[in-house]
Order: sequence, then structure tokens, then C-alpha cells
Amino acid sequence: MFLNLFDHNEHCCVFPTDIAVLYGYFPVYTAGDFTTAQRLDRLDRVIFGVSLSRLRDKHKLGDRLPVERIREHFFAHLNQDALTRIDAIIRQIIDSYRAVMALPVEQAPIVVIKETSLEIYAQMLAEMFPRAKFIQVVRDPRDNYAALYAGIEKHYRLFDENENHILASLLHRVGLGMRLIEPNMQALGSDHFMMLSFEELAQNPDDSMNKVAAFLGIPFTTDLLRPSILGQPTSGNNYDDQQFFAVTARNVGRWRERISDREAQVIEFHLGDIMEQFGYSRTFPRDVSARAAAEFYRWSNYRYFFKDSFAVM
Repeated sequence: MFLNLFDHNEHCCVFPTDIAVLYGYFPVYTAGDFTTAQRLDRLDRVIFGVSLSRLRDKHKLGDRLPVERIREHFFAHLNQDALTRIDAIIRQIIDSYRAVMALPVEQAPIVVIKETSLEIYAQMLAEMFPRAKFIQVVRDPRDNYAALYAGIEKHYRLFDENENHILASLLHRVGLGMRLIEPNMQALGSDHFMMLSFEELAQNPDDSMNKVAAFLGIPFTTDLLRPSILGQPTSGNNYDDQQFFAVTARNVGRWRERISDREAQVIEFHLGDIMEQFGYSRTFPRDVSARAAAEFYRWSNYRYFFKDSFAVM
């Protein structure tokens, strides 16, 4: 939703979905022992076979999003000697998108991209792109998990994942992302790093997007309040099939209705300290949350860390 708010802005060139390479290609395919053909095939699959094609098909953007033309431009201009450089790959993604979509730098000087791992790699990316600005949206992890939980049957089951996989991923990634805010702010400064509360954005979008516009150095217009993809109004990206054509606070604080007490307790036990730093109060007693965390450990330890050390003794 946040990415889609920039789509109408005349100053912005908005890549319309996750660029996907910071977790689909980097760091495995930049550091591993892969052939040029394997790296090219992986880039093709991640960027075009999955990311852009899924967006085109889901939102029926065939006439607006010429995936094949962007793909052809990308591989025709990609420096194959730079396949281990993630900065070169990101630049080529944007250059190809600009060229095919007729969005030159002079017309839309600000590139807006979304990626799951941006805050994790913010300091590395800031060295590669010194003028870059980072906006990290922070949300109550219980509501965050509730939004992911709604997609178990429609999305995550396709990858053989269940609620435990999603919960483990959230504890690891969201917890790390929240703990990185302070060091990222210290390293990059307030001119290049901004923290935005999801709850404030949802409940007071005018004020929040005014602050975002000031941070980016662009004038605020009401276009920044209307989510769209390539000029087409979008109804949102939630798994509940709810139609949201504007910023809404409908799911703020609704985790109690959407997830179990046990799942909320596990989140509070692992992330409660950092949650409270951002104003998200714990609901359950610490000892109750500890019991839920111990129960969850039985699954997560076996799934991710267990090995039979006794077999080699």
C-alpha cells in the first residue's frame, strides 16, 4: 500500500512491486559458485518470471506493464561481468524499467523501490547509492503477523509453509528490522533515514504523507493519498479479499480477532522489549508468554536447528 501511494506522483519513477533481488538473488547468487548461465537464469526467474509477471497477472496489467519488453532491455544491456555486484543489477533493473516505460530522469527524478530487506541492508546500500533515502514502516508485530496469517491458505501453503513457519520468520526478520532502526538512524542521519509508523499512516494519512513528502523534498499533493499501480486504482494487497481503495485503519489493533493468544504470546515474549520502545504494549503476563515461547521452541528448534549429534559419537 505504501509503495502504491507514490504511483501518481509526477516526480517519482515507481517500480511497481518488490525488486525481489535482495532476497531472491543476493547474497547466495553473488557469493556462491555459480556459472554465468545460472546467474542469468536466476535473475530471469526472480525479476520477470515471478515478481513482475505475478503483478501483471494479478492486477490485469497486460496493456500497462510490458514485462517482456522490460526483460529484453534488461538482458540486452546487463553487464555480465557485474553479476556479483548487486548495485549494478539494481541499477539495470531501474534503467530498463525507465527506458521501456518512458520515464527519463528529467521527467521523474526520484526512483521509488520496495524490498523486504531494505532496512537490513540499508548501510550497505547507502554506500552503493550515496543519495539514497530510506523509509522504514514500523507496525505492531502482532498485527503484522495477523496480516501474514490471513494468507496461509491462499499463498504460503503453496510453498509448503504453515503458521509456524510464518511466525518464525516474523520473529527473526521483523525483530531484526525494528532493532536496526536506531543504528540505521545513527549511521545514515535524519536526512537519509526515516521511520514511519504504520498506525499513524493508517489513521492520519494526510499528516504522515506530508512528513514523507518533506523528507523526500517533493511538494505534498493529494495524489499521495490514493494508492494505484501504473495509474490504475488498486484495492490493496491483503489476503482477506477486502477492497481498500484508500488508506484505511480498518486492521489497526485487530490482532486479537485474527490470531490466537498463543501466537501473540510468542511474539510478545521474543519482541516485547523492542515493541514497547515503539509504543506497542504487551497484553499477556511474562510467565504466560514464556510458556508459549517454550512450546514454540520445540517446533522451531527441530525445524531449523536440530541435528543428531549422537549419531557421530
